[in-house]
Amino acid sequence: MLNVGCVLPSSEIHRTSPSIDVGLQMWDAPYMEKPLETALQAFVRKAIAQTPRARDHFDSLIRRQSGTKGKPLYDLSRGKGLKPSATMLGHMAAALDQPLELLVKAAQGEDVEPVATGLLPSPTDRHTKDIDVEENDTADVQEMDLAYGMGGGTYLDVPVKSTPLTFSRKWLRMFTEAPPEKIFVARGMGDSMMPTILDADIVLIDTSDNRVMAGDKIWAVAYGQTGLIKRLRPMPDGSVKILSDNPSVPSETAYDGELNVVGRVVAIVRKT
Repeated sequence: MLNVGCVLPSSEIHRTSPSIDVGLQMWDAPYMEKPLETALQAFVRKAIAQTPRARDHFDSLIRRQSGTKGKPLYDLSRGKGLKPSATMLGHMAAALDQPLELLVKAAQGEDVEPVATGLLPSPTDRHTKDIDVEENDTADVQEMDLAYGMGGGTYLDVPVKSTPLTFSRKWLRMFTEAPPEKIFVARGMGDSMMPTILDADIVLIDTSDNRVMAGDKIWAVAYGQTGLIKRLRPMPDGSVKILSDNPSVPSETAYDGELNVVGRVVAIVRKT
């Protein structure tokens, strides 16, 4: 008979690990057990699975936002970097189009589910019009002479001038299918949306998307006479909760007629 060492009594067998059949007994091989998936690993895996994008795409977005190298989501899936910093959680939330508060809860070990996102299908999965690359590969987007507030806000009752900025149409289509005339860029100010949006970051706003159908996405809004960039959460009573990513900034609630949605923030551009 093959000698495989100590054979455990059946009452001590862990059925969850791979085992070697030894006659009528089972000999566990604990060293073959796979490590349990953390709440954060599970959240990120599910968030990516509901999109048509691969994990490398989101790692690329995070590198662009943070100005650093590496593959934080890949490392996380391999069991490295299991306790990312608050700043990195913010980059992950922005790249995955997920509320930061859910990433924070997952990082703290709480089992939470990602929200449904509006990420676009990849170009190979959707019908796109043929574009003359040489003659029509760029588009002008209006830059509003207005710093949308991410803190106390910026008053909107001032003259607003706009100067066009030129972008690649292909680059714009990475974030929205809206025509260029429905897109504008603005510069944020303040710290209430840190670490997702930093002071002086440039945000790309799709004004064709101004109906808050899903909660906790980031929107450009007019609240009273103030321009803001905030997360919005529709409430059962018809009101809308205005949320900041900075946990030190309290939320506000807007009621009927108090909030005007300008458009959804579809991209954040940061200088490195």
